Amino acid sequence: MVPFTAKLLLQTSLGCIITSCYMVQLFSSLCFTPHSLTDSIDDNLDGKVANLFLPLGWVAGGLFCISSMLLYLFQSWGQQKAHKLSSGVVVSASPDESPIDAASTSDASGPRYS
Repeated sequence: MVPFTAKLLLQTSLGCIITSCYMVQLFSSLCFTPHSLTDSIDDNLDGKVANLFLPLGWVAGGLFCISSMLLYLFQSWGQQKAHKLSSGVVVSASPDESPIDAASTSDASGPRYS
């Protein structure tokens, strides 16, 4: 069973990346300054690559970064949980249940970690 906080991390990450993608696709003219590959950064963007982004573009980029960080946190949690399970450490089924209760309440057909 996946805890609520882990689900929330993943769902928030998904919401951020979906919003970011829609913003870039539907409102690209509001996110970025018109610039082509053959244009000069010095001439078109006043010598700063950051001038490529308009305010809404910074928001879309920020949402992408937030999504990436939340996904990394979720993956770290999953790897930690998988490592505990593979090493034989008792892992409780839910945050309210103690590890001893989780091990003693599992039936014969379910996995039993000890």
